[in-house]
Amino acid sequence: MNITGVLSITADALLCLAYLVGIAAGVIALVRRQTRLGSLATAAFFLLGLAVVARDVLALVVLPALLKAGGTYITYSWLSFCIETPLFMIGVILLVVLIFTSIQKQAVQATPEEEKVHPAQ
Repeated sequence: MNITGVLSITADALLCLAYLVGIAAGVIALVRRQTRLGSLATAAFFLLGLAVVARDVLALVVLPALLKAGGTYITYSWLSFCIETPLFMIGVILLVVLIFTSIQKQAVQATPEEEKVHPAQ
């Protein structure tokens, strides 16, 4: 394996580590009874991590087997796009929903304190 392959796998391993931290944060939120935020974070980071794992499995396992069986690189490209892209896009959409949900939750919690009328002294 050449240096670019090693660097690519190392970068993917670091991404997976970051996604595992995100999944752990989602599980911690679930334990603290923040079910909506926890489930969104867990699902989003799981799908993003799964996209990275799918890319490596396709490149290291499926591509050599496909080329050995007489397939072309174009078939591999379409296969990888059809698997990786939906996983990544759904993960990103869930992260955006998570951000807006947490912002909305913070705004709802901050509203009652701001509406209190302080008596004039």
